[in-house]
Amino acid sequence: MADVGTINLNNEVAIPKIGLGTWKLTGREGRQAITQAIDMGYRHIDTAYHYNNHEVVGEAVAASNVHREEIFVTTKIWRDHLQKEDLDQQFKASLEQLGMKYVDLLLVHWPNQSVPIEETLQAMQEHKQAGRVKAIGVSNFTIELLEEALDIGVVPAVNQVEYHPSLVQADLKQYCENNDITLTAYSPLGHTGRDLQLEPVQEVADRKDVPPATVIIRWLIQQGIVAIPKAQTHTHQKQNLQAAGITLSSEAMTAINNCDQDNRLVAPDYGPFSGERKV
Repeated sequence: MADVGTINLNNEVAIPKIGLGTWKLTGREGRQAITQAIDMGYRHIDTAYHYNNHEVVGEAVAASNVHREEIFVTTKIWRDHLQKEDLDQQFKASLEQLGMKYVDLLLVHWPNQSVPIEETLQAMQEHKQAGRVKAIGVSNFTIELLEEALDIGVVPAVNQVEYHPSLVQADLKQYCENNDITLTAYSPLGHTGRDLQLEPVQEVADRKDVPPATVIIRWLIQQGIVAIPKAQTHTHQKQNLQAAGITLSSEAMTAINNCDQDNRLVAPDYGPFSGERKV
C-alpha cells in the first residue's frame, strides 16, 4: 500500500493525509475495524467524546504492533463543555477513556456562541502547553467564527468540516489556506453514496480502474485537504488508502470541483449551518 504522506500543520506537527473516521464504530466490531485499519497502514484515527468509543479506540491502538507515537489521534470536546472547567473535565475523561497521556489533535467539535471562543481556546492552549495535546483546532467553523479566533491571536491548526464533491466550500478553503489552517474533510464521500455516482467521478474511476471512493479521496488530498472517511470493512478501508497511489489531472480536478451543488448533509439545529441541509 502506498504511503499516504503527511501535511505539516501550522505548528509543524505532521498529520497523515488520510485518516479513519470512527463515528458509530463501537463495541467489538468497532474495535476490530480500527485494529484492521492500523494493521493495513492507517496512522491517523479520528474520534470524539460524543462518539462514545474512546475505550474502543484506545484498546485498538494499545493492542496494535505500532508505537503510540506513530499513530495520530484526534479527539473533540462537545459543545456543551466549552467553558474552561467543563472542558478540563471532559478532556481529562477523554484521556482516561483512551488510556493515553496525550492526543495529537484536540478540536472544538461544534461552536457554541454562548461561550466566548477566547475562554475555550485558552483552556485548550493550556493543555497543549502541558504536553497533553500537540495541536489544537476547531470543527464546523465558518469564516466568521474563524475570524473570531484569529482576532484573539489564536490560529487553529485545523478546521474539520463536511466537504465532498457536492459540497465544495471554496471560500472557506481559500480562507483556511490564506491563514495557514489545514482543512480536514469529514463525510468526504457525501450522502448515501450519491457523490460516488457523479459522472466526473465515475469517468475517472473507469479510466484509472479504481473505485469511485478512491477518486474522491484523491481529489481531496491532492488539493491539500485531509480526508477522514469512516470505513468498517477491509474493502472500503483499502479503497481509501489506494488514493495515495494515483494522481488526477487538472481537468479531472476541475470537473469534480464543478459538481458542487451546495448539498449539505450535516446541519443540526445547534450548528452554524442550521437550516442549510439540502439532502
